[in-house]
Formats: sequence, C-alpha cells, structure tokens
Amino acid sequence: MHLCSVESTHSSKRSNLKKAFTLIELLIVVAIIGILAGVGVPMYNGYMAQAKYNSVQTNFVNVSKVVEIEVFNCELKGSVTLLVNGGGTRKKNCKSENTNSFANLFIDHFHFSGFKNPISGDSATWCYGACKANKESGYIFFNGNPTNKCLVNITSNAINPETNKVETFSKSISMRGLVSQC
Repeated sequence: MHLCSVESTHSSKRSNLKKAFTLIELLIVVAIIGILAGVGVPMYNGYMAQAKYNSVQTNFVNVSKVVEIEVFNCELKGSVTLLVNGGGTRKKNCKSENTNSFANLFIDHFHFSGFKNPISGDSATWCYGACKANKESGYIFFNGNPTNKCLVNITSNAINPETNKVETFSKSISMRGLVSQC
C-alpha cells in the first residue's frame, strides 16, 4: 500500500512537468514573432505610405471637381452657395467677388465640409502655422492672385512612395467673365 501512494505522487509530479514550456520552445516562439515583425512592419509602412498618397491624390481630384461645379454654377446661376466660417451656408453673387475672395471662400467651404489631410489628420485646407504652398504634404492650397489673371489655382502635393519624390498636383480654373476684375 505504501508503494502505490509513492508511485502516484511521482506520476502526478511528472504530469505537472509535462504541462510547462521549455526555455527552448519559448525562444523559438519569440524568434518566430521577431521574424514576422521584421517582415511585416516594413510592408505595413509601405502600404500606409501608398494609402496616404492615394488619399491626397483623391482629395485633390474631388476638390478640383467640386470647384469646377461651383464655377459652372457661377456661369449658370450667377451665384454659389458655400459653407462658411461661423457655420451654415452663404449664397455669394459671383460678380461681387474676385478670384482671391473665391479662393478664400473655397478654403472655408472645404474645411467645413470635413476634408482632412490624410498625412496630418488636420483640415485639408486650413494649414496651421507657417505653411508654404507646395511645401506641406497633403494640404490643398487655393490661390486667386493676381486677380487680373482670372484664375483660381489649386495645388497639393505628397511624397510618391514608388519614387520617394514629392509629386505636385495642380489645376487652374478660369473664372474669366464670371467674377469682378475679370
């Protein structure tokens, strides 16, 4: 009887030991995780860079198309209705504005429409601090100067992850005959 109880104690200790991981097994798991992270993180960063670049390009195309539609509204109706600082919308008579004032109206309109810079997460049209057109990735810049050229220039840029160079997107929209000073 005494031998059976010793044997059962010995086998219960052995079964407890079989449930634990050895140091070698743990090191192998850590090494596999390290290898996966070493491969996965650079690929993830590449995908994120490409996604941000594509988002900047898409924002630029969408904003440019909306501006063209609003300029067409100037031609058809003589006025546009845009979102303004302070909330709400405001109807603007095109002939009482110039290209520079329209550029500023478009900046506010897209800010209050919720367009975001995919790189910084801030407003796509309100660049905070000392921002310079074509120097800040992801922002959309509007310029209506000089007003006698009758153009609203829209620009944006982003680093192209395939070439690792800054790519600038630019579009000039004519407002000749639609606004004052033109």
